[in-house]
Amino acid sequence: MAYAGKLSSGGSYLAGRKVVVIDPDIWLFFQDIRCDGTHTVREYYHLDSQVEARRLEGGEIELSHSGTTLMLDGKMKFEIGDGVLSKRYNELESHGILTGTSQWKNRFLSWTSVTANPVQVREAEVFQYHMETPADGETVTALDLFVSGELTWTVIVFHQETYQGGKVFYCHGVPVYGKTVILKKSQGGWERTRLRT
Repeated sequence: MAYAGKLSSGGSYLAGRKVVVIDPDIWLFFQDIRCDGTHTVREYYHLDSQVEARRLEGGEIELSHSGTTLMLDGKMKFEIGDGVLSKRYNELESHGILTGTSQWKNRFLSWTSVTANPVQVREAEVFQYHMETPADGETVTALDLFVSGELTWTVIVFHQETYQGGKVFYCHGVPVYGKTVILKKSQGGWERTRLRT
């Protein structure tokens, strides 16, 4: 969903966020902000006070509580900090806050994944019809999801309309078009699902 706003300086911006949930174990967040000039964006995730967060060697963040573990990863790296929250009026308690900060000019595109183990997320390449180089990040973001080491899903999110060249793109050799496409690997190849966004 996209929304327009005004900066304190009076400039306008357009921000969009898409959330794709594959199943209860895989959540993907895609951010797209457009605003002329140079800016800094901060993205926050406020954690329940009972959730513990720690950074792993690969850079991803492990979130755990009562035997349940989730992994947070993404294009932007997050710092683990502390804050205060009030679940009930006037009852303050400490909790973790994950903060990602990035400087950008004119357009900010990013993704964040929250997944259960053992899901791994990696960026994938998408090619426009008759092109030998992958489409750029301002056109499309594609994420491969590996479950227990096996490529299982690919989520493809287009960020803008295609005005030049072929309207069909290819990911893993599968033709795709639309705003958001999910590929699911099966024994017979790939199943394709187009989502309305």
